Amino acid sequence: MNRYTIALFAAWLGLLFLGFSDAAKAQSTITLSPPGGLVFTNVPSGSLSPIQTLQVSTPTPATVLVQADSSWLVVNHAQSSFNTGGSGFPTTLPVEVSANGLAPAAYTGSFTLMIQGRPASLVTINVSANVTTASALSASLGSVSFAAQAGANVATRPASLSNIPAVRAR
Repeated sequence: MNRYTIALFAAWLGLLFLGFSDAAKAQSTITLSPPGGLVFTNVPSGSLSPIQTLQVSTPTPATVLVQADSSWLVVNHAQSSFNTGGSGFPTTLPVEVSANGLAPAAYTGSFTLMIQGRPASLVTINVSANVTTASALSASLGSVSFAAQAGANVATRPASLSNIPAVRAR
């Protein structure tokens, strides 16, 4: 072999290695939509927040491991893993905040996602939650009153009141 053949062979091996390296990186990628962290506002103390979702995609079908760093952070209904369908088949990942036992305050936490057996795929998602004073509803014989935290997400529900005479036992 002459030196040109050796140089050409070495260049071919280098390109081959780079190609496999890029392919390995692509196999270890988790894509999130929307990108960035999650923000939960006005979560009443003692309640469960509305669910927010992330779309999680991997290049090939894979098992993705989930780990939250805070007990108030509920990811994937507290399951430690989920399966993805691969490219073009995103999986919906539910995330919620359990404010049971939390005092009104601002909380920050995070959770990680990692393709099983591929540590290079590790992704961290930051989460912030604003826990507020619990809303209250009370009723008494003569009146009904409603109270809610300003700016809180308050569900509307129809209500009817009527004057129904009490049935007396004989």
